[in-house]
Amino acid sequence: MKYLLYALIFITLFSACQRILNRGGGHLPTGKNTRNSAPTGEETDLVKEASIKRYFLNVNGDNRTFLVQLPKGYDPSQTYPVIFFFHSIHGHDTGWIKNRGVNEYVDKYKYIAVYGQGANGGVWNIGGYYPLKKVSEPNYVMEMYNWLKQNTKIDARRVYAVGTSNGALLAHYLAIQTNIFAAIVPISGSLYTDEMKSNAQPTAVLQIHGMQDRTIPYNGGFTKYQYTFLSAENSVQTWAETNGCNAQPTVTNLLGGKVTARSYTNCKSGKPAILYSISGAAHKVADSIDLDWLFDQVFSFLAKNER
Repeated sequence: MKYLLYALIFITLFSACQRILNRGGGHLPTGKNTRNSAPTGEETDLVKEASIKRYFLNVNGDNRTFLVQLPKGYDPSQTYPVIFFFHSIHGHDTGWIKNRGVNEYVDKYKYIAVYGQGANGGVWNIGGYYPLKKVSEPNYVMEMYNWLKQNTKIDARRVYAVGTSNGALLAHYLAIQTNIFAAIVPISGSLYTDEMKSNAQPTAVLQIHGMQDRTIPYNGGFTKYQYTFLSAENSVQTWAETNGCNAQPTVTNLLGGKVTARSYTNCKSGKPAILYSISGAAHKVADSIDLDWLFDQVFSFLAKNER
């Protein structure tokens, strides 16, 4: 009698699971079997909704996730610029939204935003030393980019990357390893030695760096992350050389002298390279400066640059 009861329970559970699977077309929406599946429940048509939603993609056999934000008033017949946001080390794709409220600026300036999620506990692979399971961030970003082209109308001339800390390092790396970005804004992250390649495409750069940063030092040097970083000034100068800019920057003071702007302009490529040095700021620059001012500067810079 006991075994008969167990059998009946098993059959009931199996039938219930089968009904759930059948509702999803025979498979759960894990992202393994489709390029644009939703994370849970029924799939939703992205172009009909103006909100933030999570999606999955299979990248080189790994299930990678990301968030997509469509701006308020989103019109699927219109073309929109795109910003990829990349979090700091061990961070989360939701961090830009929960901690900095950047989604409000995305709505204000009418962008499509993509919030990436690093693998291996939120650690971006920027080339060089990476003692974790190898993943390709350029492949991940290109999969997201192609996914966007299939599901929305994007302005391919106006695709940007903004990152902080490990995400800032990724922004540099992606600008060198891919050719989709018109401009990048690395916050608290510099190029590392020998990272720049001779075939890198000119890219407009606004690097924002705290002068008291000891994590990715403003003055450069070897760090516990096993990278030797260029100083913030040399990092931007390297981009200026790649972009064919004037040899010497124009130096101006902003925000009552708290910010020193070093701007390499008159570039053959039309792509400027600019460094904002934040006096008194450590690694978490956003804790030391007015966020409205900072994001207005970021979005104003992006709006001026296209491929």
